[in-house]
Amino acid sequence: MQSIYSLSELFPAVTVHSLEQGDGFSERSPMEVNDSQTPLRYPHRLISEISHPELLEFHPERSNGHAILIIPGGGYQIVSIDNEGVEVAKCLSEMGYHAFCLNYRLPIKNNGSDIEKLAPIVDARAALTFIRQLVPMAKVGIMGFSAGGHLAGWLSTDTRSNRPDFTCLMYPVVSMTSGVVHLGSYENVVNALNDEQQISLLSIDERISPDVAPMLIMHAKDDDVVVVEHSLKLHNALVAASVSSELTLFERGGHGFGVYVREGSDADDWLRRFDDWVRKLDYC
Repeated sequence: MQSIYSLSELFPAVTVHSLEQGDGFSERSPMEVNDSQTPLRYPHRLISEISHPELLEFHPERSNGHAILIIPGGGYQIVSIDNEGVEVAKCLSEMGYHAFCLNYRLPIKNNGSDIEKLAPIVDARAALTFIRQLVPMAKVGIMGFSAGGHLAGWLSTDTRSNRPDFTCLMYPVVSMTSGVVHLGSYENVVNALNDEQQISLLSIDERISPDVAPMLIMHAKDDDVVVVEHSLKLHNALVAASVSSELTLFERGGHGFGVYVREGSDADDWLRRFDDWVRKLDYC
């Protein structure tokens, strides 16, 4: 385990922006960095104890006119900074996207009963606002993985005006109600809110309105962590509301593959599928 105060210590060649805004921030304390024990050839570090949010910026060599906010997953317990964050941002910047990876604060136990003050939501909103101010001419999308997909879905269905122009959710946590709930994400959020009624308001499929931006959802059928029913429920809700939605289901891939797609998986071209989908949108 390693302790750091900023992601600039892990990624010295990357521009790192602090997202500290307003009150509610304690004194900066060290984050914990743990190497995943999975047998990967690539870095797979997990961040926890995050006291201050940061945004890592990746400039494209040749811009396609789009910026994208990437939100890694981790069950609202850790942030999978490499596999679902920085490595994704690198790939997207090579494809022409001005990419940003968010290292967000995690829910704090007994944080109160106000969803609007949940640290991950506050940080994600601040990140989207920051990106729009930094690159005002770009169409700004959002991509989230697992619990990060839940957070991206929240932003995409936010009642406030600052929502993304397009959304990609990878094996997202969608429902916080009975049946298909992802227990880890649910417990970490409910322990923060300490209010069961507020938790029910966090189900993304219950927040869909006709003005939600186009959405691409990708999920593996053999995902045994966040079951595919999450994505099916969301896609059906989007279609019912006449929102442009594309659902891609892979036969094999499991959960949490990110850019480190397992051998034998048919999800290895998901980044190309995403880029093709963005190119087909009306404003491209």
